[in-house]
Formats: sequence, C-alpha cells, structure tokens
Amino acid sequence: MPDVLRKEIGGAIQMADLILRDTDADELTDRIATSVIEQLRPLITDAGHSRLVDRRTMAGLLGVSLATFDRLRSTNDIPTRWIETTPRFDPTAVIEALPPISPAERYRTAVEAK
Repeated sequence: MPDVLRKEIGGAIQMADLILRDTDADELTDRIATSVIEQLRPLITDAGHSRLVDRRTMAGLLGVSLATFDRLRSTNDIPTRWIETTPRFDPTAVIEALPPISPAERYRTAVEAK
C-alpha cells in the first residue's frame, strides 16, 4: 500500500477514534436507534393501515373484471364504505369476506374461460 494512502487511512482511523472516545456507547446506540425508528415510522404507519379503493381498483386487485366484482358484490356480503354516494373498499376486508372457492368451481371457471 502506498505511504500516501496509508497516512490517509491512518488519519481517518485516528479521527474516528477521537470522535468515539468521548462518546458514551449506550447514548450513541440510543441515538442511532431513535434515528432509525423515526426514519422508518412513516413506512410502519402506512403498512398498518388499509387504504380504501374504488370498484375498478378492487376488481384489479382481485384479478377479476369489473362486471365479475359487481356480481360478487350483489351475491355476497362485501364490506363497503360509502363516501357520499361513492362506494369504497378496504382490500383486506373484502378478501376476508369472499367465500372460499371450491376446486370444482375453480375448474369450471377455468374451462369456461377457454
């Protein structure tokens, strides 16, 4: 390793040692943890809340056409939130409310689609 590089690296190590020497390790750990949590808080908060979506988006999330989603709404108890006169859906609640599909029904649907 060239001497110039060795001096630069050595100087950086000495500077880091000098900065950390006067710092309490527990205090530094707490400050780092607090900083990380504050930066992650928006992501954690957003992940914990479902967003309400419109019919077209809900149909897309389910992988069905808008007509099929409307048919599901008419034949099943799909949870709907109304904002004035517009229906909105919580994707998690809708998926939990859907009836299980039997293998026979899944086969029949696949055959009809061909």
